[in-house]
Amino acid sequence: MKSIIYIISLSVTLVSQIYSQKIGLNTTNPIAPFHIVQPANFPMYDLQPVIYSEYTGTTLVDIIAIKGKSIPGESWGIGGDFEGGSIGVNGHSSGTSGASFTGVKGEVSGNGSGAYFALYGDAQGQGTNIAVYGKALQGNTNWAGYFDAGNVYINNNLGIGNSTPTMDVDVLDFQSVIRLTSNSSSNGSVLELRNSTPSPNILGAINFGTANSTSGQIAYLNDDHLTIRVNNAERVHINPSGLVGLGRTPATNRLEVEGNASKSSAGDWLANSDARLKKNIEPLDAEVMIEKLLSLKGVTYEWNDDKTGSERPEGVQYGFTAQNIQEVFPTLVEEDAKGYLQTAYGTYDAMTVEAIRYLYKENQSLKSELEEIKSLLKQVLESK
Repeated sequence: MKSIIYIISLSVTLVSQIYSQKIGLNTTNPIAPFHIVQPANFPMYDLQPVIYSEYTGTTLVDIIAIKGKSIPGESWGIGGDFEGGSIGVNGHSSGTSGASFTGVKGEVSGNGSGAYFALYGDAQGQGTNIAVYGKALQGNTNWAGYFDAGNVYINNNLGIGNSTPTMDVDVLDFQSVIRLTSNSSSNGSVLELRNSTPSPNILGAINFGTANSTSGQIAYLNDDHLTIRVNNAERVHINPSGLVGLGRTPATNRLEVEGNASKSSAGDWLANSDARLKKNIEPLDAEVMIEKLLSLKGVTYEWNDDKTGSERPEGVQYGFTAQNIQEVFPTLVEEDAKGYLQTAYGTYDAMTVEAIRYLYKENQSLKSELEEIKSLLKQVLESK
């Protein structure tokens, strides 16, 4: 009897609401063209729908259980709006056959001047809010999110394996690896670091460090300098002209080293000296070379450099002054970028060889003269 009364009252409500161009189920005040309210004191179980639509046919085509459509012209339109609860839209798909299953699929197309969103999520409020949540289990290939075409825009931070990202892209894993693979036969993968501001201090940088500090960095500066920092200090510096500084900022030479330098084995650094690569070859005058070398004045000294910022060795040193060398070999001395004189000591090997040759010839001449004197003296002694 109660069921009959309920059906009669429901019919009256339907008739009255159809007449007013609105249909209300379990409500006498519908606020939409079709408004359904859960019956009072009607128990519902987990995931039980208020509206249920089911297709049980066998046609192997895309069948839509529920479709919403809004055609507002060029203004805003929403095909479906879900409000209330902790989940706005719950998409679930399962089966035992077929190529793929999609819980929620968004597709949009248009030719207007506005923006088109295939999937848009909005989460607001305190606590943890998830605008779009995807979960895919089982199967050989599972996509919690799959974007087939178009751009993907992320306004804030993106966390991969990290639920609390603090960087634009924040990856957390046992060993985080980012791989760039090019499928082009002519172009390789490119990692581009740039800055969109007119005059940034750093165009791009790669930082290395722990959770608490950044002790290493590779950085390209806005003045076209490249620096490498290790243990919180700059160790390598390349300026726009290609000058390389190890432990210092280069200013004059192709390679500048702060402090001592060495290589794995003894011996000089190699360089081309092939006569086929030279012209205007002239022998040095041995007598002139010994005169010039004797004009050089070897000295002891201690560094007192408080001007260049270079690291100088402590204690007594042996060598020459560039001013003295400049007097004897002016072409072998030049100024650095700060106006101080510099020279290469190894350049004097050729002069030294010729000076030794001069001494050797002089020694041989003296030995020859000495032999003649000894022979004459012997003849004099024997004649007496």
